[in-house]
Amino acid sequence: MLAATPALLALVSLCWSWASPDPQTWDHLRQHLLLGALGNSLLLMLGSALGAAVLGTAAAALVCLCEFRGRRVVEILLVMPLAMPAYVLAYVWLASVDVGSPLRAFAIQTTGSAAWLPSLRTPLGAIALLSMANYAYVYLLVRARLHTQGSNLFEAARSQGLSPLLAFVRGVLPALRPALAAGVALVMLESLAEFGAVSVLGIDTLSVLVYRTWYGLHALPAATQLASLLLLLALLLAPLERAGRGRADARENAQRSALRPLLLGPAASAAVLLLVALLVLPAFVLPALRLAGWALQTRAEWPRLFAPMLATAWVAGAAALAILAAGLALAAAARLDRIGRSLRQIAGLGYAVPGVVLAVALMFVLVATERALAAHGIVGVALSSSLLAIALGLLARFVRVGVAAADSGISALRPALDEAARSLGASRPRRILRVQLPLLRPALTGGFLLAFVECAKELPITLMLRPFGFDTLAVKVYNATSEGLWQQAAAPALLLCLLGLLPAIALLRRTR
Repeated sequence: MLAATPALLALVSLCWSWASPDPQTWDHLRQHLLLGALGNSLLLMLGSALGAAVLGTAAAALVCLCEFRGRRVVEILLVMPLAMPAYVLAYVWLASVDVGSPLRAFAIQTTGSAAWLPSLRTPLGAIALLSMANYAYVYLLVRARLHTQGSNLFEAARSQGLSPLLAFVRGVLPALRPALAAGVALVMLESLAEFGAVSVLGIDTLSVLVYRTWYGLHALPAATQLASLLLLLALLLAPLERAGRGRADARENAQRSALRPLLLGPAASAAVLLLVALLVLPAFVLPALRLAGWALQTRAEWPRLFAPMLATAWVAGAAALAILAAGLALAAAARLDRIGRSLRQIAGLGYAVPGVVLAVALMFVLVATERALAAHGIVGVALSSSLLAIALGLLARFVRVGVAAADSGISALRPALDEAARSLGASRPRRILRVQLPLLRPALTGGFLLAFVECAKELPITLMLRPFGFDTLAVKVYNATSEGLWQQAAAPALLLCLLGLLPAIALLRRTR
């Protein structure tokens, strides 16, 4: 119950906030801001989902159903964009093509005009960036499904005389719907929750509007009520992801056969490599090189990154440990009775809730708690804007990562091993230390790594709940990009990308 409390508190506070609506603030929001932000959120969510579905499915089909030189390298490169947070990708490309950039100056010198360069400060530009940042979710899920079922279906369709393209569309694509639905739902949730990228691009969405209402209008109740609307959209998407994952899991044990990919000739292989390069270069390689160049130019400021690095390691490490402990408790409780399963589902809702929503909801609860304590003569207790607030927010947001890791580890515990140790006279603590923990260690290590990186990259919760002067790497990037200091943001952004490479490679190994 303690593990499920942060997410439950956030959900309850969002509902409770409607007990005291602010008519003046809401009139201003309805007349000037709400409809535009809602329209932009829906447009970005649907557009990025479509773009990621097309890119991810096409990439998975190429590497699973085709054989060409360099396929193993391409498989790894296609996962690399997961390592780059969307807000980092947005700021790098904005600095590269926006007004005052070297590319725009070169275009004016060579062609006399830079009007032909695309503008990223539009919903279409944001859709392109979010599609590049999130397509790997679809790619990984569809790729895993193709490895289990794609060979039989593709060969059966080819035996009917269909071309490779028609064989994929008619024979393979219908079987990919569960994995595709789960991947698209993840992309839609990520796009709906995105705060840093759209804030850098200057596009008003619901998540940005929640932040502006809190910090600009100083109206925490109205921000909490706005956050509840964002939560409603997220909860409407969660069943789609669960249903897709459930149907995909039901087919996991389908009959497998040796994959016989379509052998491509030199010209077709070159075309495939060109297509992959057109995707991976703008999504990861060029931004990473740009960040490295900027970081080298500002190497005199590297010593100043020690404090943000220490703050990131402290917050992400403590939160990851709490996430693993909560995940173990919830995974074990779910095996006891229906109440435990319900608690696990409630706690897991936080993963589908945008970070902005959780931050506002927890702030609403913590401020109310501080006022209640002050009313009883207990003053000086700082709950809001504290490390405790950040830890609660990160725990509510990513406890599902810990549950997944614990579930994977517990499934490896065979009762026969524990019974054998017991028959040899081993006590319960000794059985836990010598039998169970070694079996749990691989899953828990992977879960800790993934939770650590997710917490380190999380921007809204850390930005909105941190104490004054407490800057993590993500906050450092946001503060620098908000002021247009692109080069100063490069080194912390590059460190976040290097951290993100670890779970990206681990995810690729797991889906093989």
